[in-house]
Amino acid sequence: MWAGAGTQGSFDSLCSLRMTKKAEEKMGKNDAAQQLSPLQVTLRANLLFWGVLVLAGILAFLVCGAVWDDAVKGLEKFLFLVLGGVFTLVSVMDHFYERQAGH
Repeated sequence: MWAGAGTQGSFDSLCSLRMTKKAEEKMGKNDAAQQLSPLQVTLRANLLFWGVLVLAGILAFLVCGAVWDDAVKGLEKFLFLVLGGVFTLVSVMDHFYERQAGH
C-alpha cells in the first residue's frame, strides 16, 4: 500500500486553486472583452495557417540546399496552392455555412 494514501484530501486541498470573488469577476469581464466574432476567428485561423506554410516553405527551401530547382518549385506549389488554397476555401465556406445556419 502506498504510504501517502491517507493524505489524498490534504493533497487535493493544497493543489486546488481557489479564486476569490473579485478575481472571478475580473476574469469574467476579460472573457467578455476577448470574445471574437466568427469572421475574426476565420481570419486568425487563416493567418496562422499561412504563417506555418511560409515557415515550412522557407525550411523546405533551406533543407533542399537553398537551390531553386524543380523539386523545390513543385513543393512550394503544393504547399501554397493545394494546402493553403484548400484550407482557405474550406474556412471561407465554413464561415458562410455558420452564418447561414445562425450559429
